[in-house]
Amino acid sequence: MRLWTFIACVYVLASAVGVLGRMSLYADDDNRQQVLSAGDNVAHHTEQASHDEERKYIIMFKKAQVNAQNYEAMISSLEEQGVTVDDRLPIINGVVARMDESTRRMMETNDNVMIEEDKEVRIPEYNMYY
Repeated sequence: MRLWTFIACVYVLASAVGVLGRMSLYADDDNRQQVLSAGDNVAHHTEQASHDEERKYIIMFKKAQVNAQNYEAMISSLEEQGVTVDDRLPIINGVVARMDESTRRMMETNDNVMIEEDKEVRIPEYNMYY
């Protein structure tokens, strides 16, 4: 009789542990879903912020005949399009400028300029970027 009582107790305990284990798995799954949805929200806001933030680019003018007058006119044209000019690079007929993603896409359609992301490696003596 004691053997059957022992087996019954073990069975009841195993069932209770199984039920508790399943409950904790469901709770973990709920927590995981909450964490995943929170992560999706953060990723969405981060992606939206990255589209809105300004990044630095080097813009080089492709025209062969760039002189002082039309260089300044080209810079003025960039500023009218929403580009913030930070530094002038007359040696390479370009500028270091900040713009958001939508402005960059618009500028890429312009055949007169070449846009490259600024890598922030500067040689101060020559005021040039590589």
